[in-house]
Amino acid sequence: DMNYGFDPFYLDAGWQELDGETALKYARSRHGSDDIDRATRQQQVIFAIRDKVLSYDMIPTLVAQAPVLWNELNDNVDTGLNLDQVIELAWYGQSMPLDNINTGVLGWEYVYERFYDSQYILVPDREKLPILMTEVFGPNYNQ
Repeated sequence: DMNYGFDPFYLDAGWQELDGETALKYARSRHGSDDIDRATRQQQVIFAIRDKVLSYDMIPTLVAQAPVLWNELNDNVDTGLNLDQVIELAWYGQSMPLDNINTGVLGWEYVYERFYDSQYILVPDREKLPILMTEVFGPNYNQ
C-alpha cells in the first residue's frame, strides 16, 4: 500500500475503550517502540479484558460456553492445561484481587542482543533472570 505495509495507528493519551480490532492493533504495534514495550501493552490488554469480564460478571456465561470456546481456540493456544483446569483457573481467578497478581516483562536489563542467522535476536541473560523470577513468583519460585 502507500504506507509500505504500515497501517497508521494513533491513540489519544488517557483512558480509551477499544474494540477487539483496535485492541489487537494496540497489542501488536511496534512502530515507535520495541518488543519490550509491545509485551507490556499485551499485558495491559489482557488485564483490560479481565476487568471487562469481571465487571459484567461474565465468568458463568463463559464457563457454560467453555467447550465451544476451547474448540475454537485450541489450534491457536498452546497450554499444558486441559479444559477442566482452565475452567477451574477461571473460577479461581475471578476472586483474586488485582493486588495479588504480579507481572513481569523481559526488559532490556534481562536480555542481550546476538547476531544469529543474519539477524539480531534477543537472548535472555540467564544470570539476571532470577531477579525477575523472584519479583514475579516470590523468593521460593524454583522450589
